[in-house]
Amino acid sequence: MKTQNAAQQTSAAKYFDSVLYARACINEVKTISPKKGDKYCAVNASILSKAEDGKTVYTTVDLIVSGNPAKEILRTHWGKRPTDRMKHEGPRWVADINIGSIRTESFGKRDGSVGAVLKGRLLNIRALRIGEEVVAGTMGDDSREPMLVAPGYINLLDPEKGKISFSMLDGKVDDPTYQYIGLELKEEIPAINELIAHDLCPKGYQHPNTNPVIFATLEISGLHAEGYRSKKDGAAKAALKGALSGVRYLKADGNVLVGGKKNTAVQAA
Repeated sequence: MKTQNAAQQTSAAKYFDSVLYARACINEVKTISPKKGDKYCAVNASILSKAEDGKTVYTTVDLIVSGNPAKEILRTHWGKRPTDRMKHEGPRWVADINIGSIRTESFGKRDGSVGAVLKGRLLNIRALRIGEEVVAGTMGDDSREPMLVAPGYINLLDPEKGKISFSMLDGKVDDPTYQYIGLELKEEIPAINELIAHDLCPKGYQHPNTNPVIFATLEISGLHAEGYRSKKDGAAKAALKGALSGVRYLKADGNVLVGGKKNTAVQAA
């Protein structure tokens, strides 16, 4: 299997980690007590990025707090937490965060169209500012764009249309989860140009037996969710989208082309 091949060259690693590094406004922190299972802490946040015209873009993400570093910071400042994302009361929370297990979920809008939202696990709060006071970590440059760093397989590379289909891996190396993401190829990426030059362009999921096996760790910007209706049955669906910004590791049909000394799967934080 493909994952076995990937695991062989990362034998010291136990997990594939697909992690989004972002600055976000934390809009709501609350405890959820389901009818079945243990209670948990949930966070609603808005990931901050910049549009081409320089205006701030707010991308909603719903998170389950799972990382101990994030839990500890939230416990420490629990009394100051924002409790209602609609009212925006109290001092503003801005944080540099790590998000894992990124996925999408669709929902119906009032006008009948389909919306979509990002979901994931809050792994870490690297820094937190409440109002004007930095209460944890160090707040860096606020102009840095959110970046998803993800290992996985390139299943489609269409240079004419500037599109890539990527199967992102997360979880245990010997039993990972897959999350499909559609990427735009907006800029020149040397590693991708090398694939094209050597005619190593996968043609899509329908050609598994003839496609070259392209395993990579990618840097992905502009992450967002798009809602749509299935052409087959009209069901509401959600797709994960983004733009390819860089390649940290690339292995094509067993040959390492980029980053031969770097692991593509690392111990979970």
